[in-house]
Amino acid sequence: MTLHPNACSLLWKHVALGAHPFGPIVTPCCRFFIGKDENNEYNIFQPPHEAIKDENYIKLLQQKMQNGEKLPECIKCWTEEAAGKESMRQHFNNQFANTVNVEKFELEYLEIVFSNLCNLACRMCTISDSSSWANLYNKTFYVDKIRDEHVVPIESIDANGKAKTKVISMNQYDFTEIDLSKLTLIKILGGEPMMSVEHVGFLKELEKVHPNLESLEIVYHTNVTKRPPLEVIEIWKKIGVINIIFSIDGYGEVNDYARTFSDWKTIEENVEWYYSLKLLYNINLQFGIHTVLNVLTAWHFDKLRNWITNDKNIDNFKEISIDFVRYPKYLNLAYMPADLKDLYIEKIKSINLSKKQKDRLINHMASEASDNEVWKEFLIKMKSLDKFTKKDLTKIIPLESY
Repeated sequence: MTLHPNACSLLWKHVALGAHPFGPIVTPCCRFFIGKDENNEYNIFQPPHEAIKDENYIKLLQQKMQNGEKLPECIKCWTEEAAGKESMRQHFNNQFANTVNVEKFELEYLEIVFSNLCNLACRMCTISDSSSWANLYNKTFYVDKIRDEHVVPIESIDANGKAKTKVISMNQYDFTEIDLSKLTLIKILGGEPMMSVEHVGFLKELEKVHPNLESLEIVYHTNVTKRPPLEVIEIWKKIGVINIIFSIDGYGEVNDYARTFSDWKTIEENVEWYYSLKLLYNINLQFGIHTVLNVLTAWHFDKLRNWITNDKNIDNFKEISIDFVRYPKYLNLAYMPADLKDLYIEKIKSINLSKKQKDRLINHMASEASDNEVWKEFLIKMKSLDKFTKKDLTKIIPLESY
C-alpha cells in the first residue's frame, strides 16, 4: 500500500518532541497545530514511545491521512500548497515517501526541544520557548497590568495572575524506550539547547545505540550566546554533519533589543569560536543564519546581511534563511500602519536581495490589512519592556509614527 496523495510521510518517519506547561508534547511535526479535543482538553501529552504504538496517537493520525482527510492541524502546509508554494509536507514527501512502509513507523527524523530553559526573552517568543520570559513578564506586563496571552497563555498563569517561573523540563523523555538506531536527521531547538543538561544525556544515549554516527546529521538552532560543554564536542567529532544555525534577528543593538538580555559582543565572539572548532577538532561543521523578520528587526535587515556576507563571510553562505513573525500580531509587519508599510516596501527595493526574496517580503506585507489598534498595542508593550530593560525603542528604530 502506498501513501495517499493527501498524506504526509512525516507521520511514518518523524516526531517532534516539544515543551508545554502541561507536559511533553508529541506531534508529527513542528508545524502541527496544537489544539484541544471535543472535551476541551489537550490529548497529545503522551511519552513518545507510547505515542507511536500501534493503537495510539500517531497511528490514529496515520489512519485519517490514509483515508484522504486533510487534517485541520496541518493548515499551514495546506495553505502554502493552495498558494502554489512547496509546503513542508511536499518537501519531506520527496525525501521519504518512496521508503515509507504504511504498516510500520520507522523513526528517521527526530526534532527535540529538551526544555524551555533559555537566557534570553526574545520579544516574539513565549514562555514555552523561554524560561526567562516568566520573570520578564512579572517585572513588566504584570506590573503595568498588561495581559499578553501569546507570551504567557492562561495555563502558565498562577492564582495571583503572575507567570509561573518553574522551568519546563523534558526529562520525562525516556529515550531508552525509543529506537534511535535508524535516525538520519536530528533537529535540536530550545529554549537554548547549549544550556540543556538533557541534551548531553541524549547524545550519550545516541552514541551507545546508533550503529553509524557518520551517517547522521544534527541541526542546532542556537542564539549564539552560549557554548556547548566539552563532552558535547567530543561526541560531535563522531557525527557525520553538525549544522549550526545561528538565530540572529538583527545587527548589533537591534538584535539585543529584539532579543532581551542578548549581548552582541558575546555573539560575535561565539561565532568566531564556532568557526574555530572546524580546525581545532576536525568536526564537519556547517553554518547558517536564520532570522525572523518583525516590526523591530526588519528595518535593519540590510545591515545584518552585510555583516554576514562582508564581515563574517560564512563558508558557502548564499542567503539568510528568513521567516516572519505572525504572532503576536503587534510584531507582525503586515499589521503596521499603511504609511509604514509603504515606507518599508520602498526600503526593500533598495536592499541587495534577490527578486525572490524581495517578492516574498512584499507579499508578506500584503498578507494582512493594516491595523492601528494592533499598532497601539505594540507601542504600549514596547514601552512597558523598555522601562525595565532601560532601552529606548525610538533610538533603536527611529520612525516618525511613534
